Amino acid sequence: MLQFVQLNRERRMSNFGTYLRGQLAKRGWDQSRLALETGLRASTISNLINKTPKQPEIGTLRKIADALDLDIVEVMEQAGVRMRRSVTDEDRRRRLAVVLDVAPWAAQLVETLAGLPETDQDAAISFVEHLAERHRSQKA
Repeated sequence: MLQFVQLNRERRMSNFGTYLRGQLAKRGWDQSRLALETGLRASTISNLINKTPKQPEIGTLRKIADALDLDIVEVMEQAGVRMRRSVTDEDRRRRLAVVLDVAPWAAQLVETLAGLPETDQDAAISFVEHLAERHRSQKA
């Protein structure tokens, strides 16, 4: 079974807004500064903090993690994306094999994961697992 779980959307995004506010306060940043550092629109940052938007794009979360010098897995988890971290290289290989069995179209993406840090590999694997599940449910 895939390891990607989404929480209640309103609670998830409310918590994410609180989390982002706290991260900005720690740095003495405002929303405009985060928008500048990420290259995202100020309205996007405002929506993430103050509203209950749809699930943020992984790329948006990556930009926020990079700008705030945070672990991408932590940011994704705070946004409501629950991921399982691989315990061993063997576990990671097993998860990748399952993904490729379900979604052979992801083979090229999977090949590029080897050069990433382990936490980024786990985040990418979880995201591909999510895409594979979505792809499978759309076919059903």
